[in-house]
Amino acid sequence: MHIKRLIKHRSKYYDDRTEGPVKNALLYLSLRYSQLAPTNPYPYHSSHIKYVPLTTVSQSYNKHMRKAKTILITGPESSGKTTLAKQLAENLGAEFLPEYARTYLEQHGPEYEQSTLLTIAKEHTLAFDTSLASNQSKILLLDTFLLNIKIWSEEKYESCDSWILDQLTSFRPDGVLLCKPDIPWKPDPLRENPLDRDRLFAIYQQELDQLQWNYLIIDAERREKKLKESVREFISKA
Repeated sequence: MHIKRLIKHRSKYYDDRTEGPVKNALLYLSLRYSQLAPTNPYPYHSSHIKYVPLTTVSQSYNKHMRKAKTILITGPESSGKTTLAKQLAENLGAEFLPEYARTYLEQHGPEYEQSTLLTIAKEHTLAFDTSLASNQSKILLLDTFLLNIKIWSEEKYESCDSWILDQLTSFRPDGVLLCKPDIPWKPDPLRENPLDRDRLFAIYQQELDQLQWNYLIIDAERREKKLKESVREFISKA
């Protein structure tokens, strides 16, 4: 049953007999997505969704369900983000949300425009909301999110859509793992910046400082020595 039907018929599910992740997901999604286009064959598609700001939803959402700790894994291209996310998901028993930009470009081809980044951002946000609503683990790992899209857009087009900026302001992870690009570059048809990863890393660090998000730098030394222990301690304090 897709989101439109869940929201349309939510009164059927919202009663004292309905508990667990289904009720939690219904509650959160109905709060977060307040309007869907009735004639669209894919009624949950991002272009037809009216988003309620994350801060508006979180107050009601947290009253009704346990919120998993959200850990963002971010950094420049080819800095080990996905490898780290998969490794930690297995070691910590956490849920892992893959990078949606790669999924989108693999499905639609490597060519894109600035408007494509907005589509990717909305679809990624929808995937995040769905995962957060149904998550049963104590930790939700994000393999990149809106911060990556903001920096990507500003680097490529010298601007970023206001929707992305608004959502980024409303979003606040419990912790951030910032991957340092001190590992060899791995060529990939979807990667674009092999020569200036250090400059981009400095931009990510500056953005995190400005946002005042709590972050831990994952460098080559930390990858080799007590990675799991370092990250587990960081998450426990997040």
